[in-house]
Amino acid sequence: MEVSRGLTTATLDALTALVDNVNALAAVQTNNKEMFSSLRAMQEEARRLQKKHDELVVRLRNVRRRSEATVRAQVAAGAEVVAGAGEGEGEGGLVKAVEGDALEKLQDDVAQRVGERADEDLLQAYRLAGKSVFPVGDDKLGIRFETFYQGAFFESYFVILALDEEAGKPPSVFRHTLPHFLPLDAVASEFLGKSVATFIEKVSDLLHAFVARREHVRVLQEMHGELVSNVATTLAFDVVQFTGVVPSGDGDTAGAQAEFQIVYDKLDDELPSRAAVNQVPSRKRRAETLTSSGEPAAKRLKGLERVFLESALPDAYAFVVSGSEA
Repeated sequence: MEVSRGLTTATLDALTALVDNVNALAAVQTNNKEMFSSLRAMQEEARRLQKKHDELVVRLRNVRRRSEATVRAQVAAGAEVVAGAGEGEGEGGLVKAVEGDALEKLQDDVAQRVGERADEDLLQAYRLAGKSVFPVGDDKLGIRFETFYQGAFFESYFVILALDEEAGKPPSVFRHTLPHFLPLDAVASEFLGKSVATFIEKVSDLLHAFVARREHVRVLQEMHGELVSNVATTLAFDVVQFTGVVPSGDGDTAGAQAEFQIVYDKLDDELPSRAAVNQVPSRKRRAETLTSSGEPAAKRLKGLERVFLESALPDAYAFVVSGSEA
């Protein structure tokens, strides 16, 4: 009986220790999930602030363009008046004086007036945060989407909405110039009957995400062209595949080759949803890692995959090749 008690006590102690270990592991996993959730939220906020910054840059450029156009028109009008009054008495000198002395003040005044009128011009033709709304005849509404990335302008896209207020029907897409792989019909079906403003925002998000993904690939190739090869993408850049150099863990100072597959599950995503990184074994390890089919086994680098879910593609790869993640 004493031996039986001893075994029972030891078993209970072992079970208690096992439960404690499981609880500790669960607590660590919970903390990790909370940490990654917090990081994800911070990254979303950072992207939102970057987008807001880009939108403000666009707005400033648009105000400046409109201001300069108005200034040129007013200076030209002033030049005509001066030329008409001068009748050969040094008109050119007077015009230069107007441009030299009054131009800066005039431009500042016009810029201020344009800024004050920005909201009032909404339905006539405004350009705010990359989106412009303008009437097309009496029964249509035009929307212009200007795409940009890190403050640089790219393509403009247009959507023309047909308005049928008398029949009580919601607006519908009449024509558009968006890429065919973006789900414009689905967005229109879901949002046009509820809010045109929401429809515009959703389309804008799709376009900006598409341009961002495309530019991420371009920047990746520009920054790391000597390390990256075999780049292949879908038209929407929602799947990106390439071969790239990664730090080698077997003493190969030249680095190792890895195959990358980056996937964006939603077309309005700027960060990947899934990533797969498989290292191809170096020559000296191929014989040791042959599979049953005679092919060298690829080593999956899960630690690197996480990096691509948390950063834009060129930034993630830059982090990888820096050797910070082994």
